[in-house]
Order: sequence, then structure tokens, then C-alpha cells
Amino acid sequence: FLGAKPRGEGFVISAAEAAGLLKLDARNAEVVFPYLGGSDYCDSPTQSTQRYVIWFGDMDERQARRYPGPFDIVLDRVEPVRAKTSVKKLREQYWRFEAPARQLRESVANLPRAIGLARVAKHLCPAFIDTEQVVNEKMVVVASDDPFLLGVLSSVVHVAWLERWGATMRN
Repeated sequence: FLGAKPRGEGFVISAAEAAGLLKLDARNAEVVFPYLGGSDYCDSPTQSTQRYVIWFGDMDERQARRYPGPFDIVLDRVEPVRAKTSVKKLREQYWRFEAPARQLRESVANLPRAIGLARVAKHLCPAFIDTEQVVNEKMVVVASDDPFLLGVLSSVVHVAWLERWGATMRN
């Protein structure tokens, strides 16, 4: 599965902002998540991130407004940008991601971890990632917590297959 595509940097907040929102109201943990992207994944030996994201999922505006701190950030940082887009759905539903990765979220809902891969990287480096975070569109997630499958994806055989049949930046 591909990760979520917010379509607007205004959804992304720092660790300090996230901590402030969670301190302000513990319920904000329902919409504020660690946000893992391809560069975070490749740059961190633990595949962790210091960025967070405000994600309202499929909530309508009335439901999203129940989280005033996060909603105000989205209203301030995302809505003005989305107001200028020609895509009606993005203009009218500015608090929602362009592509929320519903199938991904449903597929990993009962898993403590899943297998993550950066979509663009010099080397194939599958690793387990926490499913309690939002991954962005620069990531691919395999909805499995099976260490055997992780081993197969990490194997020389799989890498050779990818080099022969996989897409490259030159294709």
C-alpha cells in the first residue's frame, strides 16, 4: 500500500507543537500522529521521525472541529492554500488529506507493526515500522508483521529480482 498524501505542508507539525497539543487536551492524540516519510525512514537507523501530522481521517467538518487546537492549525495553514486550488473537493474539504490511505489504515489496524519501504532509495531496506503512525506517499507498506516475509523482502534473491524487473529512475 502507498502511504497517505496530505496535499499541504500545513498538516505537518513539529514534535514541540505536537507535545503542546497533547498537553492542551489528551483527546488530541486521536488526530495527532507521528509522520514517517521516505527521508525520515532512510535517515534514521530506527526508522523514526521527529515530525507529526494532523490527520482527521474521514471526519466531517463538524467532527474535526471537536479538536479545536489541531483544527485551528489546519484552518490557519491549510485552508488558505486549498482555497486557491481548482480541485473542488480539496477546496471544500480542506481539513482532509487528498489521499488518506484508507485501505492501508484498515489493513494494519490490528497489527502492532508492518513492513515499510521507502519508494525511492539507493538501496532496498525493508524494516518493521510502527502502525500507530501515519506514513506518507513516499513510503510503501506491506500489511504484515511476519518476520519471515521481512526476511524474504530483504533477501539477495528478492533484490536480484527487483534489479531485473523493478522500475528505476531511468525507466
